[in-house]
Amino acid sequence: MLDDTNRLVGIVTTFDISKAVAASNGKGETVRDIMTRRVVSTSPTEPVDVATRKLEKNNISALPVVDETGKLVGILSAIDLGKLFERGGWKR
Repeated sequence: MLDDTNRLVGIVTTFDISKAVAASNGKGETVRDIMTRRVVSTSPTEPVDVATRKLEKNNISALPVVDETGKLVGILSAIDLGKLFERGGWKR
């Protein structure tokens, strides 16, 4: 979720949705109500191996990519990383 200036303020995961449905049958909830506000993210200049460790450590499948002002500039997924590794396009 982005604020009025396109800064990342939250993310909704499948886990967030599952919790909301289990707690209230999903009725009356808004995205803002169920979103995770402490978002693990990466930056465009962060090394790939550091981003990979963040995914593994936090047991998540994607990282929002934010610039130095907190604006969302992309999403890095485990699938993206798998494709990169598969092609041999990443070296330490």
